Amino acid sequence: MHKVIMILMASSLLVTSCKDESTVHALFVDTTGSTATLESGNPEKIMQFVRDIWNQDVKSGEMLVIYPIHRQTATATPIGKWIKPAPSGDLNAKNKAKRATKKMILEVENALFNNPKITPIVRSETNLFPIFDKVKRLSNKGNVRVTIISDMIQDTPSLSFVSYFDKMNKVQIKKFATQKYNQFKDEILISGVALEVLYPGTTKGNPIYETLMRKVNIFWETFFDQAGANAYFSDLS
Repeated sequence: MHKVIMILMASSLLVTSCKDESTVHALFVDTTGSTATLESGNPEKIMQFVRDIWNQDVKSGEMLVIYPIHRQTATATPIGKWIKPAPSGDLNAKNKAKRATKKMILEVENALFNNPKITPIVRSETNLFPIFDKVKRLSNKGNVRVTIISDMIQDTPSLSFVSYFDKMNKVQIKKFATQKYNQFKDEILISGVALEVLYPGTTKGNPIYETLMRKVNIFWETFFDQAGANAYFSDLS
């Protein structure tokens, strides 16, 4: 009898913990001048993605947080954090939720595109690695689902993929990616994290990055594999 009670208690705790487990939805948007986030309808695509993730993926009580990517990613604060309210059958509550959603969308659009506060100097470089330190801190709030909208081309004085990858082959890039993971592994925690990378581009493409992007893909696939992240790569559409 005592054993049965213990099993029932354990089952109850397991069910409770599963119900209480929420997800933080973290979106990182590349705002640097070298990427195509501001070109060829990409702002509209990004805003549609924000609407979709809010309406379809973020559950009541969960948080959506959006960070910029630029020269000072490590010290950048979010452009906003939003908690999705619990659904209600009350008509007034539904209308209030719709107004809150509309307000959130406008805040994101203004911060990223209509009235950005990020200066051209800050937008002149791309620092990607601090993203993963922020994900580690967000994981203290629960599960984290990460989306990065960027060409994923690191471009800082200490490391520029454009020049560094120029003479490297596939084997060398994989080795370098492993070295970079080992350098940062104590500062990041993305093992088991669902991580989606969306590449913003244009229909005409970019002749400068035509060869480079294959090497960029190899680097990040290796880096995320070493980190144990569940990474998925796709075009922003």
